[in-house]
Order: sequence, then C-alpha cells, then structure tokens
Amino acid sequence: NLKLSKAKNTIRAYKSDFNDFVLFCSKHGMKSMPTDPKIVSLYLTHLSKQSKYSTLKRRLASINVMHRYKGHYLDTKHPIIVENLLGIKRQIGVHQKAKKPLLFNELKQIIKVINNSKATEFKKLRDKSLILVGFSGGFRRSELVAITKDDVEFVNEGVKIFVKKSKSDQSGEGMTKAIPSFKYAEYCPVEHLKNWMIENKDDLVFPISDKNVALIIKKHALSAGLDEKKYAGHSLRSGFATTTAEYGASERNIMAMTGHKSVDMVRRYIKEADLFKNKNETYKIDIIERSEQQGNFSTYYQKNTDFVDLCYGPHLPSLKHIGPFKLTKVAGAYWKGDSKNKMLQRIYGTAWRDEKELNQYLKLIAEAEKFNLDCPILKVCYLRMKIYKKNLS
Repeated sequence: NLKLSKAKNTIRAYKSDFNDFVLFCSKHGMKSMPTDPKIVSLYLTHLSKQSKYSTLKRRLASINVMHRYKGHYLDTKHPIIVENLLGIKRQIGVHQKAKKPLLFNELKQIIKVINNSKATEFKKLRDKSLILVGFSGGFRRSELVAITKDDVEFVNEGVKIFVKKSKSDQSGEGMTKAIPSFKYAEYCPVEHLKNWMIENKDDLVFPISDKNVALIIKKHALSAGLDEKKYAGHSLRSGFATTTAEYGASERNIMAMTGHKSVDMVRRYIKEADLFKNKNETYKIDIIERSEQQGNFSTYYQKNTDFVDLCYGPHLPSLKHIGPFKLTKVAGAYWKGDSKNKMLQRIYGTAWRDEKELNQYLKLIAEAEKFNLDCPILKVCYLRMKIYKKNLS
C-alpha cells in the first residue's frame, strides 16, 4: 500500500508530479497510464525548458511509482529516456540551488532579534526554543512538529528527544537525539525547551504545522537583515550539519544525529564547511564555487597537518604511482588565464615509464634547444620527426 509505505508529503509530491504529466499528455493527445518511454522522453524534453535537472529526475521517479502502484511496468532505463536525460544534463547542468544553512553566527543574530521584538513573551519563547532545538538536534521540520511531551526526557547532561518516525525511517523504528546543555543560557536549547514546556499546555511540544516552521525562520531571518528567500525549515538541519562538519565532526557522527541514510548529502555539507574553513584562501573558494557548475573537484589532505589542496581531476595518493619524472620549467600564468587577475606561478614537468625513456626525451629536448626552437609548435614537430626517424631505424 503506497499510503502506508511512504510519508504523506512524499505521496503528495508523487501525485502532484504525475498530475503534471497527465496534463501534458491530455494536451498532446497522448496516453499517460500506462505510458510509453517515448512519451516520457518527450515530456522530459518539454520540462527541461523551464525546470532543473533534479526536477526532471523527481518527475521520472514519480511517474514510475504511480505506474507500479497501478500495476503497470515502465522501463525508465530505456535508452530513449537515458540518452535524452544525458543530453539534457549536458545542456542545463545538474547544479541544485539549495536553501542556505543557518550557521551559528546567523543563529545568534536571529535570537537577538527575537529578544528585541515586540512579540509576546510566549511567542518569543516558542520561536527561540523551536529554532535552537531544531538547529542543535539537526531536526527536519516534520520531526519538530511531531514531538510530544512524552518524547522528551531531561537528563543531567542535557535532553534526550525520541523521534518516533521520520522521512528516512518510514518503518517507525525511531531514534533518540541527545542535545547537551550549552554554557551560555542565552543560546542553550535545553534551558529554552525546559522553560517552553512549562508554559506550553499542549501535548505537542511545538503545536504548529511544518510549513509554519519555515515561515517562522523566514520571518526572523528578514528581521535580522538576512535574505529570507534563501532560508527555510531545512536551514536548521543543514546548518547543524555544516557547523559540526566545520568543527571536524566525522560523516558517521553527523549521520547518527541527523538520521541521514546516504553519505552524499552529508558530504555536500562537509564541502560547504570547507568553504568556510578556507574563507581566506581565495583560489580554493573559487574552485569550490565553480565546481558547482563545472563538476566535482578532488581534495588532497596532507597527513598530520591541516593542509588541504583542491584541484580538478584526480589526485595521485603519492609519487610512487608515477614513473621517473623531472620538473622542466617554471613560468608565470594569470589566474584562469585572465590578465585582469593576479599572476601566479605555473610549474611544468614530465613523467615516463622508466629512466631510459625519460633520458631519451630530455636528450631530444636538449637537441631542440640547440636549434633555438623557441616556438612550441616547431619544437613539437622536431621531436616528432626525431621519434619517427628512430622508429624507422
């Protein structure tokens, strides 16, 4: 049963996505149930003109789920769909513009704004408790509004909150999140929650809808001088993950608190944290930002140090993975090839399978230098000619 196996919001999204597909089919006289891979491919092409790649993937998944629910098979791996998606991916890219994480400095700004607001003390306490607990526990907004008083247990170290069910735990096994007490009471989620539960007479700790969680965050973000359009309910959860990653928390520890089942999203938070960690390293920041549009970069960590290097393409773990090499020259180069940018140092080198091949190459280079072949093209032609003659002999 679809209703029992999926969360309400997920089912709502499936139906909404499929209804859009039905509308497209009815407009063009096509069959939506059961449908054909060619029709799905046409729909995805139509959708790509105004939608993100992630939206296309979600719509495809929704169409597939609704077909299975009705007892029909749809081959979403059909070449006509797969090849079309690859073409769309190359054309529009795959960058997902997610809501900004609410980091601790921004959190402090919001708490200050709430304290100085003209709202009633009851609403102030509710909003501060909601935001501090949501951030400190890495909660989803749906999890926050489902907490009951019976799910909360205050202990000497802080508070334990039992999450009965969540997006990644549809079977309802549940998990317990432990939030420690903070040194400063002004930002302590435990103290605020304790005081709020005394004032709040409802069995639900936060008797509001999950949409209101997002609205409360947006409202106070705007009052704090932040761009409210960039923040939502998820900003608390992503803010927790990004902040803890910045302070060195491991993937496993972050996932244990947030309940993530996949490491992919957690790694995005860690990459975001690296951006803030390297905030004084202009070139690394530029590489991270460009990677969102141009593909992933690789990261190199030097053992026993805080040194982190970034580059496009793969990194070799050590020099033992390449043959004999020699650095040949050093030259100046403008950052990104633009003369308006700073001049940096570019280092050239060459690597070969064995010492013999390396020495032969260096000998050829030395011969080319004797003829004063400054032009790189002439130098290459000369080298190729020599190699060709050698192969003939």
